[in-house]
This record gives sequence, C-alpha cells and structure tokens, in this order.
Amino acid sequence: MDEVRDLSAHCSSFIIPYHIDHAKRLGLILYNPVERPGATEEAGVMKRALKEAGFEAATYMWKNKEELNSAINKHLTQEKADNSSILICCIMAHGIRGAVLDSEGKPLPVNAIIHHLSSKLPTNLPLVRNKRQYIT
Repeated sequence: MDEVRDLSAHCSSFIIPYHIDHAKRLGLILYNPVERPGATEEAGVMKRALKEAGFEAATYMWKNKEELNSAINKHLTQEKADNSSILICCIMAHGIRGAVLDSEGKPLPVNAIIHHLSSKLPTNLPLVRNKRQYIT
C-alpha cells in the first residue's frame, strides 16, 4: 500500500482537488490476467486503495469483450448509479494506441468501452449530472 501512497508525491502537479460530498462512491476494476503475471494481485492493491478512499470497489476478471461488458452491466446497476456521486473505472490490460487487448490479442477500442459505460450511465442519472468527467 505504501507504493500507492508514494505515487501521489510524484504526481502532485497533476492532482486536481475534487470535493466528493456524497457518501456513496463506486470503483470498478476490470483486469485481464492473461500474459500479465501479477494482474490479480495488482487488482487487489487497486481495490484496497479505492476502499481506503471510501469507495465501494469490486474487481472482475475479463478475457473478451462480452465478459468486459457483462462486468460493467453487473456492477453499474440503476440503483447504484442513482445513489452514487462518483465512479472510477480502471481497466487493466495490455493495449495498443486507442485499444486494450483481450486474451486472444484482439483489440477492443477504448471508444467502444466508453460508449458502453455511457449507455449504462445516461446523462440524466445523478452519478454523472453536473459532474466533471475525465477519460484518460
């Protein structure tokens, strides 16, 4: 956990304060373990870091587009979205410019993943209404 905390010292010029005034915060960690020794452990570290920050965090392993979309659908329910103020979604996988790679090396375009997330979180939901949205 010290590695996670120490990282902020190196990134302080990039940190933008954001006041989270709602008790419910969602964290979603999606990881692809193929050809990534240690991916499960890395996902666990990320989950613990989010929980320490007050997030309800969940991890899901995925190997293809269907499993990735299924994990998003399972975690982002209407009830959770209605009662949350922020969502952090972390997709851990190898990738190429503009895409992450599934277990067979097939590219999944980041824009398609963002579109799927957006379809689960329409702009009329409190989770995204009047909130800053950053996609990196």
